[in-house]
Amino acid sequence: MEVKIGISKKDLDSSIKTLTTVLSNEMVLYTKTRNFHWNVAGNSFMEIHLLFENQYTDLAHIIDEVAERVKKLGGHAMGTMKEFLASTTLKEASKSNNRDKMISELLSDQEQVTTELRKAITKLDEGNDYGTVDFLTGLALKHESMCWVLRKYTQN
Repeated sequence: MEVKIGISKKDLDSSIKTLTTVLSNEMVLYTKTRNFHWNVAGNSFMEIHLLFENQYTDLAHIIDEVAERVKKLGGHAMGTMKEFLASTTLKEASKSNNRDKMISELLSDQEQVTTELRKAITKLDEGNDYGTVDFLTGLALKHESMCWVLRKYTQN
């Protein structure tokens, strides 16, 4: 059934395409964060283990919200790792067990996601999908907070 919410088909398609990339990035970042949660070792093990758990839990909620936004706009929310890997702009996790490298890698990915969200907001702001622009702005703020926490672990 066609979505009739005052947004042109062209703008809906653009939003869905953007959200599909966002969904893929969130899923890859979730999987990477969960992997690091399972495999972190060394000093401050429990603290970092819980930090990663908190972040992947937040990412799980974000993933659900992004998928639901895609569906609200009439799109298909992909659901396989093959699809996510084909649409992501992130790289899969390194095989490091070093907590500092894990934190640095997650920070880099969080910063990339935040930067790409800002670009998507600017692009979609030219259309008529103010709901998706607002939604992505909220996601950017969440990722800024995750960056801030990770960044604190990289400072001496």
